[in-house]
Amino acid sequence: MADYVLLRSPAYFTKSAPVGGSVKLEIRNSNGFVLYEIIKNRRTNSFINFEYSELVRDYVEIYLYNNNEKLIDNVEFELVGTSYTGLNGTGTVVSTTSIDKIGLDGYGYFEDGRNPEVTKGCLLSNKVIYKLADSEISIPYATENTTSVAFLYKGEIVHSQVGGMLKFSGVDYVSNTGYTSQSFKDRIESASSVSYPEAVYEENECVKQFLDEYELYEVDEVRIGTTEGLETIKVITVDECKYEPKKVVFINRWGAFQDLWFFKKSDETLGTTREQFNKSNTDGIYGTNEHQKVAFNVKSTKKITLNTGYVSEEYNAPMQELLQSELVWMRVDGKNIPMNVESKNLKFKTSVNDKLVDYTIELSYSFDAINNIR
Repeated sequence: MADYVLLRSPAYFTKSAPVGGSVKLEIRNSNGFVLYEIIKNRRTNSFINFEYSELVRDYVEIYLYNNNEKLIDNVEFELVGTSYTGLNGTGTVVSTTSIDKIGLDGYGYFEDGRNPEVTKGCLLSNKVIYKLADSEISIPYATENTTSVAFLYKGEIVHSQVGGMLKFSGVDYVSNTGYTSQSFKDRIESASSVSYPEAVYEENECVKQFLDEYELYEVDEVRIGTTEGLETIKVITVDECKYEPKKVVFINRWGAFQDLWFFKKSDETLGTTREQFNKSNTDGIYGTNEHQKVAFNVKSTKKITLNTGYVSEEYNAPMQELLQSELVWMRVDGKNIPMNVESKNLKFKTSVNDKLVDYTIELSYSFDAINNIR
C-alpha cells in the first residue's frame, strides 16, 4: 500500500550514509521510469535529507469539466534511495530503501510536523456539509484508506458502495446520485445538448411543486468506512427561495475538489481601467462630434461578493482552506468559471462569540471581461 504525501508542503526522504560515502535518490513513476536522480555526499551528519515535493508536484494535473466531472492526475511514484561507500554514488552499495508514494496537491499545517501522513478516508476537514435542495453531494475519499461509503436519510441507507473502491490516482469521488452527479435541471440540460436535443427544461409552477414535494437525492448523513474506523458527515439541505445560491469548487488542503455553497445575497461589480491620449490636429479643422481625448487600452474585470447565510462552526475549516487554495471555480450558467480569491483575511466565528455564524467572501473572475487572448 502506498503512503500519501502532501506536495504543497516540504516532503523529505532521509537515508544514512557511511563516512566518506554518499546517497543516490531516484524518483520513479508508476512504470518504473526514472523522473529524477539526485546524489548527495555525506558531510558531518550521517543522515542525508532529500526534499522532493516540488519536483513531484510538477507532474500533478487538475481538471474540472463543465459537466462537473472532477479529474486530478495525482502522481503515483516510488522513492528509491541507495547508499554508497564512495562519493558521488561510487564504491560499493551499502543498502537500498524503496517507498511507494501517492502525491496529492495538498498541504499540512505547522502543527502536523514533518512529513504529515494522510490516514483519513474522507478528504474533507469539516464534519458538517451543506447542499442545495435537488443537488448532488460529492465526497472526495482516499482510495487507499477507504473501504465503504453509505448515504443515509432518516437512518435508512439510500445509496452505498461497499468494498471494491476505485483505485484511481489515489483519490476519487462518490455521490449520493451514484454515477449521475447532476440536479434534475442539469440532467435535462445535459441531455438536450448531447442525446436529446428536443429536451428543454422549463421553469413552471408544476415543476416547482413536484420538486418541492419530491426532493431528489435526500440525504442527511454520510458514513465513510476507513482502515482506521468510521467517519461520519452530517448533511444539511437548504431550500433557498429568495436568492440565487452559488456553488464554489476549490482544491482543499487534502488536494481534492471540495464543493462549498453560498446561499444568500451576492453582489457583482465591474471595474475598469483605461488610458487616453489627446488627438492631434495638424490643419486646425475638427468636428465638434469627434473625441479630442481618445480612450484606448480599456480593460475590465468582474468581482462578486458571496455570503453563506447562517451555517455551522464547521465552516471555519473549509473557509480557511478556500482562502489558501490556488485553484477556485464558481458554477455559472452550467459552466465552471475560474475564479481568484480577493479576500485576504478571515475571522473565525463561533456560536459563543458571534451567536450566529456566517461568512462573506469576495472573488474575482480569473480573466478580463473583454476577450484579449491572442
